[in-house]
Amino acid sequence: LSTLAAAGFGNLISDVIGCGLGEAIEAASARMGFRAPPLTNAQADMLITRRTKLASASFGVALGCFIGMAPLLWLHNRKQVYFDDYELALFEQTFAPHGVSTTQFFSLLHLGRWHVAEAGTTIVHRGDVLDRVLLLHSGAAEAWNRGPHGERQHVYTYAGRSTDVDDEDIPPGVPVRNIIGGTALIDNTLEGSPYPNEVTLTRRTTYVEWPADQLRAAMRDDKSIEA
Repeated sequence: LSTLAAAGFGNLISDVIGCGLGEAIEAASARMGFRAPPLTNAQADMLITRRTKLASASFGVALGCFIGMAPLLWLHNRKQVYFDDYELALFEQTFAPHGVSTTQFFSLLHLGRWHVAEAGTTIVHRGDVLDRVLLLHSGAAEAWNRGPHGERQHVYTYAGRSTDVDDEDIPPGVPVRNIIGGTALIDNTLEGSPYPNEVTLTRRTTYVEWPADQLRAAMRDDKSIEA
């Protein structure tokens, strides 16, 4: 159940039980020696009487709610159970090994957007100002540049951690990475510079995209994310 659904069902059950136990609680109170004050009709209709009754009832309801929430004091962070399969796999493969907690990862996910694109899609164009950071979860891509004589050069291969890349498909000396645009996060001199490569997907790819400025701020606040 979602948090809101659980809260709704809990409120429904507590209200129904409260209606059923009202008379029993009053009878038990009477046996304990508590008696309703012998007020006249005029006294019962006084403003201070009505206000006191309302304040007492509100206090009782609030106290019951706080007592009902007491188990939250013993609960640990369990946000991981709210991740879908893609998010949980990304957390376990990429972020957890660097010490990022589920709470930090949960906050980080809210800054980014998931994308799915087919093979042949160019996700970064050469010469664009890359103001975002892309992390491949599954799939693969290749980054190409232009050599001194205009020839195309294969400079990087990108692959998600959940994707097996055949070494025979990677030219010698070409590094394999899973983050596009990450260098500008740690080298401020590259901010606003045209991106030198064209990145094209070679497989159907699932990736997360973050605005570079927001991710940079998150890294400043938390060094485990920077790692």
